[in-house]
Amino acid sequence: MLSGTGAGDVTIAAFLMSLLEGFGPGVAVENAAASGALSCLSYDAVSGLKTLREIRELIDAGWEKA
Repeated sequence: MLSGTGAGDVTIAAFLMSLLEGFGPGVAVENAAASGALSCLSYDAVSGLKTLREIRELIDAGWEKA
């Protein structure tokens, strides 16, 4: 982890965006958690962000969960 700045905001935004895009609640939570984790991989809140499609590809490819 490089920085947790903005990770909570990113998580909430990803959850809401997932719901707006038609994902079910369970998938929306997965997307949100992944987005929050990705935002911690950079020193600012936005450099590590990916699209919902990219996030789903990471998760579906077996991205390791802690």
